[in-house]
Amino acid sequence: MSAQPKALRIGGIVIAILAIIAVVALCLRPLVRRHRLSPVVTSAIEKGVGYLERSQLPSGEFRTCASADPLMRDECAFDGSPFATSLIVYSLSRASHPAIGGITERALRFLRDDMSGPGIWRYWSRSNPKHRDIDPDLDDIACVSFVLRKFGAPFPPNERLLIDNRAGEGRFRVWLRSGRFQVNEFDCVVDTNVLLYLGERPETQAACASVNAIINAGTRCGRYYPSPLSLYYMHSRALREGIACLGKSREAAVDGVIRTVRGRESSGNALHAALAACALLNYQRENRTLDRLIDALIELQRPDGSWRRSTFYLGPAPYYGSDELTTALALEALAGYLKTIQR
Repeated sequence: MSAQPKALRIGGIVIAILAIIAVVALCLRPLVRRHRLSPVVTSAIEKGVGYLERSQLPSGEFRTCASADPLMRDECAFDGSPFATSLIVYSLSRASHPAIGGITERALRFLRDDMSGPGIWRYWSRSNPKHRDIDPDLDDIACVSFVLRKFGAPFPPNERLLIDNRAGEGRFRVWLRSGRFQVNEFDCVVDTNVLLYLGERPETQAACASVNAIINAGTRCGRYYPSPLSLYYMHSRALREGIACLGKSREAAVDGVIRTVRGRESSGNALHAALAACALLNYQRENRTLDRLIDALIELQRPDGSWRRSTFYLGPAPYYGSDELTTALALEALAGYLKTIQR
């Protein structure tokens, strides 16, 4: 037997062994990641909840920051609103920690006390001097009402109020304004949040079809949420909470999240990374993109347990967000991810 065939056989065996090792390593990779990340994620959640417990105001409210800087680095002033608190309560409902019950109870008390009328909320809280300078809006009413109902906190019925605030084609007007000729507007994120609260019924079919059409077409809508990740997040949580009609745009939304992340919108931005990670978890898409987003969140957490604020939505300031809101969304993402790696 010549040396050459023998060498070829040995070479083939070596290649086969290396291929087996590579396959085994690939199979073990998720297990290794889970073993490594589980305590890291748990520790990050612990620190994040601690930050929110310390930062919650005596009233139960969480701060909202208003800034003239799109990056929200400087001149960030407290601007009281129930909106951020309602989102934080929802995000914390996805996590497990002994302190969350007390945080939630205080926040729900604030939300109930902040009603400006039976079942009505305005963007600016009652303690804010600007409270009466703005009309009630469906985004705040829907988001606050949803979390109050989710936790069994009673409040006056208001569903008919929202249903009657539709335009002729069935979409929901943003502002609760009386008078036939009052100026009003529409926003697909607002439609999504109203769907979350009202659920699937004949009166919400047009709004659901509109949201699906916008996401499937990949078009922008409204002027209050500058990042498409805000829409994907709100869409994903509504879908997760049982608004099945939104399933017609699920795949387009998943593609939209991944496309936005690849466009580096979430690079170094904890808020965007959290919104994208939460959306992928709600869509039940566990992939490398999700892994990278979670790694980014762990890296971006600050020593005090918080994650830095970024612009979430727009208004008169014109930029709004808060460290507390970013932190709660990051905790929602980490808590969801922890459940997937502990299965």
